[in-house]
Amino acid sequence: MRERKRKNYTKGYKSNLFIGRSSFLIIAIGLIFSMGLLYISQSNSVAVKGETLSDLEARKAELTEERDRLRIEATRLQSIKEL
Repeated sequence: MRERKRKNYTKGYKSNLFIGRSSFLIIAIGLIFSMGLLYISQSNSVAVKGETLSDLEARKAELTEERDRLRIEATRLQSIKEL
């Protein structure tokens, strides 16, 4: 009995999905547009991180020079103190 009910239910069911040309074109354009936006946002993110990294490297070089200068000054003051 259940077999008969299932056959009647699935008799008129179509399992194929059909997308027309215009729908496919709209979906394709949407996907291409979204992939382009993703690419632009990622490249912008990488560029900003690169700029931040170069700023930090410049700051590190400045601080290293300042540290070396202060070490030399401390050594000079200690030698004067010992005299």
